[in-house]
Amino acid sequence: QVLAFFSMADGHRPLHGEIMAELSATHDDVLDAVIPAATDVERMAVHRRALAQFAPHGRAGRAYAALWEELRERV
Repeated sequence: QVLAFFSMADGHRPLHGEIMAELSATHDDVLDAVIPAATDVERMAVHRRALAQFAPHGRAGRAYAALWEELRERV
């Protein structure tokens, strides 16, 4: 089973919101969890660690945790 989710989404960009709303409304395989465009996501490469290891309580860390919970519920 393939499930889609949005990553590096920027809530300040109208196009991001429009696309996410449209695809979520028309496709059952799009998850609700959204990974934000955040510096912490980019820093995973610098730290060479998963975000949950160095910034689990930040906005992106919470988003990844929500993604994991949603995946666990769906599969």
